[in-house]
Amino acid sequence: MIKLSIITVTYKDLLGLEDTFKSIKTCLTEEVEWIVVNGNPNDKSDKFLMQISENSKKVSIISELDNGIYDAMNKGLKLAKGEMIWFLNSGDICLLQREELENIIYSKYFNEADILKFSAEINNKIHMEKISFFFLIFNTPNHQSLMVRKSIHDNFDTNLALAADYHNFYKIFLNSKLLIRYIEKPLIKYELTGKTALKENKNIIRIERMRAVLKLACINKINLIPWITLFIQLLFYTPYLLFPGLNIKRFRN
Repeated sequence: MIKLSIITVTYKDLLGLEDTFKSIKTCLTEEVEWIVVNGNPNDKSDKFLMQISENSKKVSIISELDNGIYDAMNKGLKLAKGEMIWFLNSGDICLLQREELENIIYSKYFNEADILKFSAEINNKIHMEKISFFFLIFNTPNHQSLMVRKSIHDNFDTNLALAADYHNFYKIFLNSKLLIRYIEKPLIKYELTGKTALKENKNIIRIERMRAVLKLACINKINLIPWITLFIQLLFYTPYLLFPGLNIKRFRN
């Protein structure tokens, strides 16, 4: 039985894909599968992946055009057979050795928890996030440092170009009595260089977060938490939206 599905989305990033594979290749066992969704078929990455899949039954490939990263992630989710889902981006480096990962898979935490939250090495610094509703008002958990039980993992909303992961995790946190186990060991290493890290995209992300919370508030009308979250977001985000050049770092945003 497959315990863990590692899902990697890639697009024109052969070097990053090779680095990611090197970091997890010894971890691909009877209990661990690797699903790669390549959004640029017939490129060098595709040839590299075909070579790997020929030598490993634990590697599955989807190579076809997609409608963006969240559409690609949904394709990986649909194919996943594992009890837990771990999204590992192309270029991210797994810091666990095979034995360490196996110990986690066979631990009571893996079998009991809805979410395993690891620390992560981001831009050469170790970070551990403690997830709460207050944290989720202004922040998105690093999904690369999460293993989430597939039974509670929903598809990503592709209408949110930069905040679908925020929407997904807030929905999970809102609708489930979650058991989160924190593991201080760093799980991955990556550089914070994607679209969500760019300063010019910050206001787009703020708006999309509010849209995400509003959607959930309208669905869960009795639950006041998303409405409170939306009110606080409006209070704190409005100055940034009115004055795009504003730079006040009182909280992560």
